[in-house]
Amino acid sequence: MPRACILNDSEAAHKKLYEILRSAKEHIIIMTSSKGLSKCLRNIHLIKERVQKGVSVRIMAPITSENQEAARQLMECCEVKHAPVGYLETVVVDGKHFFSSAILFQA
Repeated sequence: MPRACILNDSEAAHKKLYEILRSAKEHIIIMTSSKGLSKCLRNIHLIKERVQKGVSVRIMAPITSENQEAARQLMECCEVKHAPVGYLETVVVDGKHFFSSAILFQA
């Protein structure tokens, strides 16, 4: 049965997000902002770890001149696609876990 949890504590939310990301078995889909793409780069070790375990990682974000280098580096280990500005930041893991927040991948 599906259930929803609302985590008002950003530290607890990040802890849960990273716990779920580390447990991914099949795929991770991340939709983020242009700044969020650079934040993903700061967590490239986690992305590479999952990819090495056979997990498909896809990131969608607005690619701009400011984050173009981050996109290039991330493309070396996962799929990165341009998405229009204005989408809510979300993460889907294995089609079972859905996170939606403006604080995803906070440094």
